[in-house]
Amino acid sequence: MLKPLGNERGMTLVEVLVTSLVIVFTVISIYIGVVFAEKQLTRNYRDRVATLVASGEMEWQYYRFRTFNSFDLFGDRQVVIDHLPRGRILFGRMSVDVQNKYETPLGQYLYYDQVQISVTWNEPLDTRQRKVVIREDFYHQR
Repeated sequence: MLKPLGNERGMTLVEVLVTSLVIVFTVISIYIGVVFAEKQLTRNYRDRVATLVASGEMEWQYYRFRTFNSFDLFGDRQVVIDHLPRGRILFGRMSVDVQNKYETPLGQYLYYDQVQISVTWNEPLDTRQRKVVIREDFYHQR
């Protein structure tokens, strides 16, 4: 008679296939995570650049308001957001908007200028428009 089969210290074909599927799934998951992280890192970098450009312009507007009591207004200005591969440059548009407003705490009129600076650009990979807006209130001296 045949003697019963015992453990022969080897891997069956099913175990090899399952192990290879687990390894392939792990490698694909890591690749997807790295690609997503790289896109998110690029998006965050461009948001940070746009925020720094807008805050620099806000500092200039603050200086102009304190020194000359007026703002340096313009419609649209082209700014550099990022340097792309193959020597291309990602440009954005920066605009300044000033609105005269007032508030009435304790029954007094307090007049101020609300300065809003926005930087917009189109993402080259997904063609969505991104926008960073900062706003500051400049109160008039009595």
